[in-house]
Amino acid sequence: MPEELLTRIYLAGPYSHKDERVRKFRAKMIDKKCAELINQGYCVFSPISHSHTLVDFLPFESREWDFWKKQDYTHLMTCQELHVFCLPGWNKSRGVNDEIRCADAAGFGTGEQGRTTLVVDEVSEEQLS
Repeated sequence: MPEELLTRIYLAGPYSHKDERVRKFRAKMIDKKCAELINQGYCVFSPISHSHTLVDFLPFESREWDFWKKQDYTHLMTCQELHVFCLPGWNKSRGVNDEIRCADAAGFGTGEQGRTTLVVDEVSEEQLS
């Protein structure tokens, strides 16, 4: 076992959308943010990075939050921080809002059980290009 374990981050962001191009754009931007955090020395779980390519092998319902909720909550509870990547539409995302509520209920914002404060990563115009 390594002497020092990495801080585990759950990277949330909006995904679901009726337009496949929007879903692909969101996945690409979240993949980029995930790689950035890994390069900074974090251990990152991104449900979108993990699941986006899997939907081709799953039922159509896998494109919706209800399909992934239990999977994602299980991963979230193993992490120490919740980072929300604020792509356009993040504050209207049912999944992101549910993940924030779950983290809040688990004490992420209070420091209980080793949890740390919710971090919101804003997206800049340069990142969108």
